[in-house]
Amino acid sequence: MIDSRKRRPALTLALTGMFTALTFVFTMISIPMPGSLFGGGLMHLGTVPMMFACLMLGWKEGAFAGAVGMGLFDLLSPYAVWAPFTFVIRGVMGLIVGKVSGRKNRKNVGRDAFAILLGGAWMIAGYYFAQCILFGNWIAAFRDMLGDAAQVASALVLTLPLVSIFRRSAGQP
Repeated sequence: MIDSRKRRPALTLALTGMFTALTFVFTMISIPMPGSLFGGGLMHLGTVPMMFACLMLGWKEGAFAGAVGMGLFDLLSPYAVWAPFTFVIRGVMGLIVGKVSGRKNRKNVGRDAFAILLGGAWMIAGYYFAQCILFGNWIAAFRDMLGDAAQVASALVLTLPLVSIFRRSAGQP
């Protein structure tokens, strides 16, 4: 973990801003999933910088990057109705991933993977219920889970090796 909060609050602020911007940009490059009925089910890589922030900086920074980066994407896109849901769902996802992976956990890639999967399960369930609330269809909302699951899978496959490389280069175990 880049533990800069105590010694370098300006660095932590800058890194949090950078990961928030990366989350926004990576979310902008999105592909609607086939069969998406109600405008949900996007495939994008915005979850990757969010998870990286959670694992390297901590839960607060990761939650902020996800909530603000993806919430801002929703506000500035045709998906504005999703913004309040995204803000809460992604913020809690960052909290889950950051807390489960833990600040003292630096060698345990399995724990990081479990944290991403647990946060991903929350995200999939959260968007399912958000879609049910928005559109009132409890059955058809299942179709859009594919895009959410693809985001979790891509975050797992791409984030863990990146975090491992950065930890080694930073001299962390």
